[in-house]
Amino acid sequence: MYTRQVVATFVLFFCFNTCFCGELYAFGSNIPNILNADPAEYIYQPTKFKIPYGYSSDITKFAISSITTLLLNRDGIVLMFGSNKNPTFSDIFTVPSKAYIVLSPRTFVVANEGEIRGKKIVDVGCGMFHFMLLSSEGKLYGYGDNSYGAVGTGSDRYAVWEPSAVRGETDGRRIVSMAGGFHHSIVLDDTGTVFTYGWNYCNQLGTGDFIDRSKSVKIDYSGILSGKIITQISCGSLFSLLLSSAGEVYSFGDNQFGQLGYGDGVQNTTVAINSTGILYGKRIASIASGFDFSIIIDYDGVAYGFGNNINGQLGINSIIAYASSPVAVYTEGELAGMKISQAACGFIAAYFLSSNGDIFSSGSNQ
Repeated sequence: MYTRQVVATFVLFFCFNTCFCGELYAFGSNIPNILNADPAEYIYQPTKFKIPYGYSSDITKFAISSITTLLLNRDGIVLMFGSNKNPTFSDIFTVPSKAYIVLSPRTFVVANEGEIRGKKIVDVGCGMFHFMLLSSEGKLYGYGDNSYGAVGTGSDRYAVWEPSAVRGETDGRRIVSMAGGFHHSIVLDDTGTVFTYGWNYCNQLGTGDFIDRSKSVKIDYSGILSGKIITQISCGSLFSLLLSSAGEVYSFGDNQFGQLGYGDGVQNTTVAINSTGILYGKRIASIASGFDFSIIIDYDGVAYGFGNNINGQLGINSIIAYASSPVAVYTEGELAGMKISQAACGFIAAYFLSSNGDIFSSGSNQ
C-alpha cells in the first residue's frame, strides 16, 4: 500500500490499495465523530474510514475543518461527518432537508440541489467553520459559518445554509485550488492569480488594509508580488502563504509567533520569507500551513519550519517557543537520509511524507 497524500488537522491518510481505489485511514480525536468511528472518542492507530453503505468508498479528495470532515468520492458525491454546529455560535446550523441528506445524526450528504444542481464537484475545502466546493468548470461554491463574510457569497447572513457561488472578482475566473483559515479563504485561478475573502483583522487577506470582504477580491500585487505567478496557496488561522513559479515564498497576516517567516514584528503588507540564511539559493517546491506555523519543502527534499513551536510542531529538535525565520527540520534521527516529498500541518502537529512512502510526525500528541 502506497501513501499518496497526508492531510492533518486531526489526521487522515489517503492511500491506494492494490485495486487502485482511494482508501482513507484516520487516527486522533474523533470528537464529534469527525473520523466516523462512533462511539470512540479517540482512535489510537490508523483505522480505515467507514463509508456509509450505498456510497462509493473510492475517495478522491477530502478536507477537514475543526468539527467536520468532507469527503468527495469518485461519483462526485460530497459526504460530511462530524458536527453541523459551530460551537462558538451554537444556534447557527440546523440541517435543512433540501440542502443535505441526513444519513445519521452526524453523517450527511450534500444534496445536488440549488446552485450546484447538475454540477460535477471535483474538489473540497474547509476553513475553521466554513466549507468550499469546486466544480469541474472551475466555479467555487461556499457554505457554513459566514462570520466576517467567510463564505464569500456577498451575503450578510451569519450562515449560508446551501452551497452558493462565491462572488466578486473571481466571477468568470477558473479556480484551481482553495484554502481556508479561521474566518477567511484564499483561492488561486488558472492564471496564477490569487483572490481572498472573509475576515481581515491582521491583513490575512493580503489586501494591505484591515477591511473584511464578503466577496472575493484580488490581493495587492502593487509591491513585492508585482509580476509574480503563484502556483500554490495555504492558510493558517490568521495568515496566508503563497508559492511562486520561481520557488519563492510570500506571506501576509498575523506574525505573533513568526508565522510569516520573515523575522519578528508586525507587518501590514506582503513579505517574502527570510531567504538570506538557511534558504539562500534554495527553490521551494511545496508549502503547508497549520494553525500558527508552516512547513515548506525545497526541491532537494529538505523541509523547513517557522512559526509557533511551543509543542515541538516544527520538528526542529529544539525547545524554542517559536522560529520567526525558517529552520531546517531535524534529520539526524528517524529522518536520516530521507527526502521529504510532502508535508501537512494540523493545529499543533506536523506530518511528513518521505519519498519512499513513510510518514513521520512532530508536535503534540494530545
